[in-house]
Amino acid sequence: MRAALGLAFLGVCVLTGCPGPDGGSDPDDLVGTWRQVPGPNDDVSDLETLTIAADGTYSRTDPGGLLDSGTYDADSERVTIHASANGEDHTIDQGYLIAGDQLAVGTLLPDGDVDGMVGAWHGEIHQDAESIAVDLELRADNTATYHADTTEDGIIDFTGTWTASNSDVIITWPVSPTMSVNLYAKSIAGVAIADKLYQRAP
Repeated sequence: MRAALGLAFLGVCVLTGCPGPDGGSDPDDLVGTWRQVPGPNDDVSDLETLTIAADGTYSRTDPGGLLDSGTYDADSERVTIHASANGEDHTIDQGYLIAGDQLAVGTLLPDGDVDGMVGAWHGEIHQDAESIAVDLELRADNTATYHADTTEDGIIDFTGTWTASNSDVIITWPVSPTMSVNLYAKSIAGVAIADKLYQRAP
């Protein structure tokens, strides 16, 4: 039996921005409509559309309707969104990246040199009073280590294996003799590992 979790264990939405002159992203490139790229754990009939406006507002929808909306502020490396959903307000700060027409969401970026997916990756998320810092190492022999420092759950460490196919990355580790856990992520090889990936709509 396998259970599935998000890359950073946080159910948050993040927005992002083509590389700017400092090697980050240009916040102006946030503006537009983005369609979620499905992964192996996604229902293709339930994918998201992210709409980001030049006036600093955004909305995120799926075929069932509005998921959340609000405002955002971004620099070349991080974005802060002020989201409203189901009568609750949240502030979320997270790294981001755009490469061409792809928008990486919930990113881990290289921590030193990487070779495709092989190497060390780091990312941080802050949601309201909760924070998580993730360090992920993917090795050439397809073993992986995951380390997270969280304000809510303390230190989380796992050792397992990883596979990659196209833009999909799956990290698996055993939690009992009969059960393993999968982390599903998207990737832009050599650039970013992400919780979600979006494609700019025509």
